[in-house]
Amino acid sequence: MILTVRKLKAGYGPMQVLSGISLDVNAGEAVGILGHNGMGKTTLLRTLMGHLTVQDGSIHLGGKDVTQEPAERRAAAGMTLVPQGRGIFSGLSVFENLRFALVGSGRPESVLDEVVASFPRLRRLFDRAAGALSGGEQQLLALARALCIGPSLLLLDEPTEGIQPSICDEIVDILGQLRRTSKLSLIVVEQNLEFLRALADRVLVMQKGAFVGELSPGLLADPVESMAALDIVFGAEGEQRP
Repeated sequence: MILTVRKLKAGYGPMQVLSGISLDVNAGEAVGILGHNGMGKTTLLRTLMGHLTVQDGSIHLGGKDVTQEPAERRAAAGMTLVPQGRGIFSGLSVFENLRFALVGSGRPESVLDEVVASFPRLRRLFDRAAGALSGGEQQLLALARALCIGPSLLLLDEPTEGIQPSICDEIVDILGQLRRTSKLSLIVVEQNLEFLRALADRVLVMQKGAFVGELSPGLLADPVESMAALDIVFGAEGEQRP
């Protein structure tokens, strides 16, 4: 088990957002998280990564208790977050962005060639300023930067937002290959049902800071059936039904 979360509670100041989340993720597994805006999906990722303080509950990464560990120690233990908005350095070149991540991780320079081998599109853009890339190219760069750190668990927050379908397919292929070759585990917060269907082993539905259901990725292949399933969980106005 790469990640074990038990009865996790967290939020912002006195406002509690997560209300007792429990979650297990196996090595090489991809777990999708689906839900309306404001339901706690990003808060969960930020809490797992150590950007928000745990109010109650526990987080174990690779069998080690990291509940009170800072983000940098969780990264060193194998967890990496690609945030919504990508978080790249727009004024640096593609190469400089990648090398910055690599140097910060303390891994050898040879890792850069290994990572870029999975991102041939980026090799052609090494000298381009990151801020001049398309949205899809920036997302590829953000993924490559995260992989330079050598994670065993990758957290992705809305990775397909604002990018073209061809690069969505490219991301699915890259992550699928990494899962097969290195047992990379994924937690993916996403609204793109086709992306989740192609990538996830299971999809958890979040409502008001808690998981309220699980969907089979196969169900997401049919937009009518998947929307009907979500309506059963949320109701027409986004409120959880009893």
